Amino acid sequence: MKAGVLPPVDGDEVSSAAYINEVVPAWLASASVGTPAADLLAVTAAGAASLCAFAGHHLSAPLPGPSSVLHAASGGRRSPPRQRQQSSHRVPDDEKAVLRSLEANGEELIGNIDNADFLLLALRLLPGADGEGPGADGEGPGAGCGAGGWPGSASWWAARALGMQQRILAYRSAAVADRAVRAWRRAVAAVLSTPRVPVDDPAGGGFEAPKTRFGRSLAAAVLLEHALALFSSGRDPEARAQVSRASDAAGFDIELRGR
Repeated sequence: MKAGVLPPVDGDEVSSAAYINEVVPAWLASASVGTPAADLLAVTAAGAASLCAFAGHHLSAPLPGPSSVLHAASGGRRSPPRQRQQSSHRVPDDEKAVLRSLEANGEELIGNIDNADFLLLALRLLPGADGEGPGADGEGPGAGCGAGGWPGSASWWAARALGMQQRILAYRSAAVADRAVRAWRRAVAAVLSTPRVPVDDPAGGGFEAPKTRFGRSLAAAVLLEHALALFSSGRDPEARAQVSRASDAAGFDIELRGR
């Protein structure tokens, strides 16, 4: 596996759903064990880029030009499904399959989501995000936290991708929420596994803050982001504890209001 290169798109008939749900997981599973760390960093970067492309399209501005995973993975040879069916107002079958793949435990999406294949690709690439691939059980080479060559940031991006999937579901999915809890646990552990010094921890647990200024900032960032995820799922006591830990890591007081 070459760094930064997704598996090739074979033929013109392969669909986005088949490529993401079948080709990518098989390629990743065969490459995970013994894969150089630089390559797994590239996989993590590809997953993060896919998530950012999806989020950016919906939160800031539409993606410029042709936008589909197959278009990118084929080097621009494949056109997106919508471009191939401009004369039809119905959702292409390939796009429907991608949208169905994002449903969880019978929970449907809030509507037709544009460029959903980018979110689906992020969930398939990032360890533990799909609940089936490497790291799904929090153990093994795909579990993040630097295990098996995966960068510690992999679980952080996986947690973000799962949060995005939860947002586009009509109702909350317990399965997605459970995967997100495990991903956040691994992400926090990865960041806090750097060299540390003891600090006061009112939340308990013997928390230690990283020694460097950058390490402290990174610890505060992951703890605050985890707190936001906990607040969004109604777990306020745990979220407040993470806010307190972030305050200690950052070295200044964080006052929480309105909860």
